[in-house]
Amino acid sequence: MGCMVSKHSSNLSLKGTTALAFFHKEGIVVAVDSRASNEEDGLEKELDIVDDEVKMHPISLKIISLLVGGRNDCRVLGFHIQKKFPYWDEYAGKEPRVSDVAETIHKYLNGLRGENKRFGILVAGWDAEGHDQIYRLFIRDDVVVKQKVTSSRFGVLGSGHVYAATSLKNENRYNYDMSTDDGTKLALEALFNATVHDRFSGGLLRVFHVDKFGWRPETVQDPLEAYSIYYEHYEEEKTLFLVVSSPSKIPPIPAQKLIRHFWQKGITVTAAHCVAHRVLKEQHCVANGVLEEQRLSFHRLIFNSGVEASNAYALTATHGETDSQLVEKFPNQLLLKTAFQKKLLLKTVEPSVELYLNRSSKDLLEFIRTQFDGYLSTEMTQMTGALGL
Repeated sequence: MGCMVSKHSSNLSLKGTTALAFFHKEGIVVAVDSRASNEEDGLEKELDIVDDEVKMHPISLKIISLLVGGRNDCRVLGFHIQKKFPYWDEYAGKEPRVSDVAETIHKYLNGLRGENKRFGILVAGWDAEGHDQIYRLFIRDDVVVKQKVTSSRFGVLGSGHVYAATSLKNENRYNYDMSTDDGTKLALEALFNATVHDRFSGGLLRVFHVDKFGWRPETVQDPLEAYSIYYEHYEEEKTLFLVVSSPSKIPPIPAQKLIRHFWQKGITVTAAHCVAHRVLKEQHCVANGVLEEQRLSFHRLIFNSGVEASNAYALTATHGETDSQLVEKFPNQLLLKTAFQKKLLLKTVEPSVELYLNRSSKDLLEFIRTQFDGYLSTEMTQMTGALGL
């Protein structure tokens, strides 16, 4: 059984990110990704996508919330939650009930009607009166909706909610009698399915658990690990791998830049993710006459069809050098005009910046896994550690 997509699902899909929560025999499994953006209405406007947003906000020892929507709106709501509920705990002298938390947030959202806010929140928790509970709250057509998820069902929100729900409902995968470990695996698979089909979902996949003893982190999965696990479940002909070789001072290319680059050429990129990066301290390149450490960043590009992936690959040119193992694995170079390269890299053009593209294959994925570091940067590791993951 699942939470069916309503006739208003297009409204729900406007909210960036994917969040889910479901009941099982040992409590509640709660999961969310870490991608956030400043726009949700298409590529006509300049997007700003980041993959390091923390979407889980604790409310008490036994209640947590997951935020979905535009980055700025979610930060406002997150600030309100952090300000409101510690105050409640301190002065009320007891933990809040889940229903009271949902009603408080409902009243807060009511106060935002007419301000063109587009976000939602999943509240999951346990209290002595109602035990395990899940609420979905969101603004739809300027009306604040509060829904209590019934027992033996699940709740999803965000731009990738349809794809997450599909995974949960597929072949009756969701089962109330599943263990916490099985629930965690299912939640990760559902989130990953959303990242494959929804360009506003991605980054780290985080899973939490809630029961009468409190909430706790279960696991965190980075894009490279997730793609390795679920590789055989998806059509590799729709996927290309891109590697950027650049001076280490130039950050990885933002996902929205890659999406927009191909979109302007009439090619639809369903999703773009940086899955691994590494600074090669033993290798250097010259940038503006200065010797710099070399950075390699790997991106997974998923296209709307195998034909569109082939069209994107046709934009590349064979690279003449075959000395390094990297170029052997990525023999074709993606050539960009100077003006666009400046915009893509958000820096002045560096003569040592090169972009290579190749078709997806299990061999290529294994090469990236064995030769290069995972996705977690120092900053993201610190945030993950702050959540106990």
